[in-house]
Amino acid sequence: MLYLSDSLADPLFSATDRDGAIVLLVTHDDLFVEIDGHGYRLKRGNLVTLFPTHTITLRGQSEHAACVWLWFAFDFMADFPLLLPPEMAERFGATPVSLLSDVDFNVLEQTYETLAKYDAATEHPLRMGLLKAQLFIFVSELLHRSADCAVAVQGRRAETLSDTFFALLHRHYMTERSLAFYADQLCITTKYLSKVIRRTTGRTVYYWIEEFVAKEAKRLLRSTDATVTEIAERLNFSNSSFFAKFFRRHTGRSPLEYRNRMK
Repeated sequence: MLYLSDSLADPLFSATDRDGAIVLLVTHDDLFVEIDGHGYRLKRGNLVTLFPTHTITLRGQSEHAACVWLWFAFDFMADFPLLLPPEMAERFGATPVSLLSDVDFNVLEQTYETLAKYDAATEHPLRMGLLKAQLFIFVSELLHRSADCAVAVQGRRAETLSDTFFALLHRHYMTERSLAFYADQLCITTKYLSKVIRRTTGRTVYYWIEEFVAKEAKRLLRSTDATVTEIAERLNFSNSSFFAKFFRRHTGRSPLEYRNRMK
């Protein structure tokens, strides 16, 4: 539910099926990474925030490069106030790299170090509560310190359209699943949107729409007590039968089988 590391070789860092958020702080020298097809040279002061839909690949690093990162499942903080407001989640989704001032980065680094101390205190009777409280402080500082520090990447038109499509998808996937809706929002034809998304991601528009819906369905089944019918309604399926067929097609299991397996 919460994991801290300083190794980019850790399988969780680049896993394509990690469910939750990764926050990385570059503490020394240079890292060269590719995030969603965009190249970045990261240095001390850079903050990287990755959601499940982001892909990241380490392309190289300088001799003394160093970083720390943490992963947390979204439902780990379910009993706390809203951890990532929708507008900030959208911003991090579109621009996952920020460059902080020395002062702001030092504060975030110190907050991370306190979190690491609590994580290491395995014998402490209140360790889990302290971890959740300190993680809330860490993310709150992150939101405050990085509010206006996004690093923009100037891409080609196809890449820019693809980025905008995914930002729209984050916002509307629970209610809008037609190719025409997203094409209209982008003021392009459905044919051109299909071509752009397949070229930039190797997948179709419908693949990504269904992928987002399936991930949310799994999250709701794991972390809530909502019935299958309630989840189907929340995800805008006409009935629970259609939802069950959709879910089985994506996971090979019925919703109830998946929920029972995850307990």
